[in-house]
Amino acid sequence: MDEKNLEALNRFNKAVAVTPPADLDRRQKAVEFHYTDGGKLILFGMLGNTYVFWVSVTDIADKETNSAIFAHIIQARPEAVTDLYRSTSLCGFSMGQLIGFYHEWLTCDNCEGTGPSHILWKTPFGGVYGRMTPANTGNCFARDILEHYQKLKQQCIYRAAGGAYHKILQSYLQFLSQSTGDPCRNYLDRKPLLDLLDKESYLLCAEDPTLRELYQKLIYRSVKLYNDYMAIAR
Repeated sequence: MDEKNLEALNRFNKAVAVTPPADLDRRQKAVEFHYTDGGKLILFGMLGNTYVFWVSVTDIADKETNSAIFAHIIQARPEAVTDLYRSTSLCGFSMGQLIGFYHEWLTCDNCEGTGPSHILWKTPFGGVYGRMTPANTGNCFARDILEHYQKLKQQCIYRAAGGAYHKILQSYLQFLSQSTGDPCRNYLDRKPLLDLLDKESYLLCAEDPTLRELYQKLIYRSVKLYNDYMAIAR
């Protein structure tokens, strides 16, 4: 893919640009990705884990495009950036929708590849990316993204157990919806369950909309419990 067509995929808009701190380490990059419930891949290319310079929405199965985008993010030396909050408006999905999508990160402490370490990118795919050309690293990313997505969908099928897990999630939702009248106790008493549910975020990739929506409701409830707790604990 040529550079012009590639840049056309970037939804970043200078109208939302902000001035980053002067001491921002531009060698540190991250990529936050989301899997939508429609088979789309949302990518945020970032300096550090705060300032966004790339926003794109592609098909998860489009290896060629996703490879080219990741290779571009590796090599990019962006002049304009925005913060993560402002960048969400560029991807075509609301913040509430993004919370309801499976998401993860890849991080790189030194994208220039200097220093003794052979590990450049840390990934959630069970491995790392070492010293390779940007094109080869992009190929690995595009392959891993698709395999990872397919694996999560298989886990959803096994976890659903033919519908048996729906009842369990419904019982969790009922429990989390009960109130003691004390926001601190509401959160702290339920924290072990919230930690357990956090490990099951792959359910956001479920083909079964009922299973996916049940888990989303649990996420939203968890966020509310936490926010209510922090409003008092701060």
